[in-house]
Amino acid sequence: MDDFGVDLTITPPGGGAPVMVDDGQGGQRLPRGILENGHHEAEAAGIDVASTNPQVIVPSHETGGAEKGWGLEANGTTYEIHTSKPDGTGMHVFDLHLND
Repeated sequence: MDDFGVDLTITPPGGGAPVMVDDGQGGQRLPRGILENGHHEAEAAGIDVASTNPQVIVPSHETGGAEKGWGLEANGTTYEIHTSKPDGTGMHVFDLHLND
């Protein structure tokens, strides 16, 4: 996470204090995750379709219990968590929707 991760500001619906995690040195820090902007292209019924499905992968112990409807800011862009899924390896995948 240190090499590829970005700081994430994860907040509950309606605002409130962001999720903070133990920094291992007696302090706290923001969670870190790997942001994937997720541009996908496919063909469906002979029609080319393109979509963006941004996702962030976060260590499960750093999610603060975040789920659908929570806010997430990464690299200056604000998203809403659309789905929250553990991947079975100790990581969580958040599917994100861009907030306008």
